[in-house]
Amino acid sequence: MSNHPILLRVQHHENNHSWIEVPIGDLRRFGLADQISYFSYVGNGVVFLEEELDAFLYKRAVEEAGLALSFTPKYYPAEAFIRSLPRYRQQFQHANNT
Repeated sequence: MSNHPILLRVQHHENNHSWIEVPIGDLRRFGLADQISYFSYVGNGVVFLEEELDAFLYKRAVEEAGLALSFTPKYYPAEAFIRSLPRYRQQFQHANNT
């Protein structure tokens, strides 16, 4: 068991894919805002980090900050609503161009 403060996050699962839901402020907090790929989504102040690259970057940054993560799973029998949200990279580029 870890003595580090724990961040609680939701992990969304559909078929063979998943995303970690994180507050968009976490990306700035951990210096990841410009490192998230096109395969993650954004909406309502949260980012849904795709399971392979982006979630890995986030998990590593959280651990390097001396924190721990705990996940609550959420399962979808079909395609998750997440896929209908804007892609993170598009939103990030738009924000930097304004």
